[in-house]
Amino acid sequence: MPFRSARTVIRNTTGNYKLTLTFSHLCNGEWTPGGWEPPAEIRPGQTGGMQSESDGVLQGTEGYAKYDVTFGVLRLGMIYVYWTNPTAGVTRPRFAVHRVDVLPHCDYDNPDGDSVFYAMDQTVDFHLAPIRFFHTDSGGDIVRPGDLAAAFTAGPIGGIAWLAGLTNIYSDAGWEYELRQGAYGSTSSPLTPHGTTTTTVPVTEPLPPPPTTTVPDLTGLTAAEAVTLLAQAGLHQVWFYQYSEAPKGTVIAQDVAAGSEWPPGSPVGVTLSEGPDPDPGHIEDPIDPLKGLYPDEH
Repeated sequence: MPFRSARTVIRNTTGNYKLTLTFSHLCNGEWTPGGWEPPAEIRPGQTGGMQSESDGVLQGTEGYAKYDVTFGVLRLGMIYVYWTNPTAGVTRPRFAVHRVDVLPHCDYDNPDGDSVFYAMDQTVDFHLAPIRFFHTDSGGDIVRPGDLAAAFTAGPIGGIAWLAGLTNIYSDAGWEYELRQGAYGSTSSPLTPHGTTTTTVPVTEPLPPPPTTTVPDLTGLTAAEAVTLLAQAGLHQVWFYQYSEAPKGTVIAQDVAAGSEWPPGSPVGVTLSEGPDPDPGHIEDPIDPLKGLYPDEH
């Protein structure tokens, strides 16, 4: 068993937003074996966990991860989670939400001082809510990546405790967050540790969900007809070409299914038939990636 370990769990409770890993780093320790590296993505309704541990006797662990929050092909902003479980001192989580980026807390020389943390950028339509602190002394053993729910039985902790850190040192510590839709303050209030008074936080109206448009069915249409329908839906096309038995210039495939809700202004890949292959036995040269950007010139 490692001398120290630290776990961060993120529950994506949104209906449409996806978390995509952009960067992760350990300033002390190593990733726990068995699949505990930060997941590449956390889709709507999914839960992702990451855990690091000390790599020597009387050593601690420290690290962070950054995720982009996306809606379709649109990047809405990012989240940042940091953790440290040292040999002695304060077991501490830190977190932030920002439209652009957040400077890390370790292995980085910031001439302007420490990174901004516990920051909730209220101009983005999502926020992080810290909902639980857990460790095996009161939360049960934490065994494997899939065994998430059984381990998180310790009560919620928040408010000033999140800012000051946890004065006790635990061999294994963990924090659970929820990614929630809506600007900070619109759907949740800061948590308060047991035995303290809850402070009322002004609640604002939730921001409206991002707009979507319905992707039309393009199969069997001509290139011109496909362009017209996509334009009417507020979308644009990216052309691909493939030999097929369909007449030349006919749409034979699209990479976003008809009927899907898609962000306006996004591209849709459209494959046009080149007609039957005139020489089925030969191996084609790679197709020029610029070919067909303007179908009338093809």
